[in-house]
Amino acid sequence: MSPINLNRFVGLFLFLGGEITAHPFIIMNEIVLPAPGRGLQHVGVQTVSAGRNANNEVVGQKVGRTQVKLEGLFWPILKAPQWTAILQQVDKFRLDIVFFHPLFNTWKKITMYPGDWTDTVWKVDQTTGAIIEYKDCKVNIIDYGILEDVN
Repeated sequence: MSPINLNRFVGLFLFLGGEITAHPFIIMNEIVLPAPGRGLQHVGVQTVSAGRNANNEVVGQKVGRTQVKLEGLFWPILKAPQWTAILQQVDKFRLDIVFFHPLFNTWKKITMYPGDWTDTVWKVDQTTGAIIEYKDCKVNIIDYGILEDVN
């Protein structure tokens, strides 16, 4: 897969379609997601090989790089097709996520996998019973261990 050029991103955009005019906040499998609501948390996870020595002191070493979970990736209101498009990517399990990584203070592409997702039905078509809008759409995504630079 060719690297994503964030200086001039053109791709599937869930809000407007076609070319976007603002810098994307988060990209999932090359799809620009709508800007999430406030409250996205970056959670750093560090694996350590640990044990105790003869003096009962904890000894250990850092294993690999610090991984990250994106908790509370949240949208207050989404139209049904927008949320469905996100969930269809989530259902693929392997997610290539491009976001501004706080540990590096730059854009990174990380392969991640989804945790739980939730939503609340907000508006329903009274004629067909089809859901028109969801509120409180939320998904958590967790680092798979593969990290790449982004230009």
